[in-house]
Amino acid sequence: GPANVARLRTHPNRQVARQAAALLDTLSPAGRAKADIIASLTPEVEKPGDAVKGKDLFTGACATCHKLGPLGKVDVGPPLNGMGAHGRAALLTHIIDPNREVDPSFWQWNVTTRQGATLTGVIAGENASGLTLRNTNGDVVVAKEEIATRENTRRSLMPEGLEALGPDALRDILTFIVANGSPTAAGSEDAQRFRIIDLR
Repeated sequence: GPANVARLRTHPNRQVARQAAALLDTLSPAGRAKADIIASLTPEVEKPGDAVKGKDLFTGACATCHKLGPLGKVDVGPPLNGMGAHGRAALLTHIIDPNREVDPSFWQWNVTTRQGATLTGVIAGENASGLTLRNTNGDVVVAKEEIATRENTRRSLMPEGLEALGPDALRDILTFIVANGSPTAAGSEDAQRFRIIDLR
């Protein structure tokens, strides 16, 4: 699955990570193509961007699924507070290749009911009587006895192909995300609150 592939690519033993990346790229030409797209866009998104434009773009393209500070309403995807500390290049990888590493809490599930309806979303809650699926339209509760099939895709609900936004838009969105926490860029008082610590 994508999570194990990501663990191999980022293995703490550098030799294992290199061997895994070479093998996985051979097995998955599409993954190699995404790596090439990421490599070509990385220098572009590292250039100075416009956080104000980025906020507008984020609100239109990202806030339907992600929360970042006061923006966003539904946790369809992971909340992004503090994610800016990872830097633009790391975040770009997750945008261009959203299925490379997916937190199990945000796996996409496909549920078919006994009436033939097909529902897609992340599991927001489950108990003995029902299942709550969440997507951009909100939450849907399905009674357990109404479920005919349920399939864990082990993929993200986040769409692929966001490189089509272009380098300028991606640069501005990433500038906004990375600047979140800066009072001037994002309207927050939590400047420099988050830091990445290498636990190795």
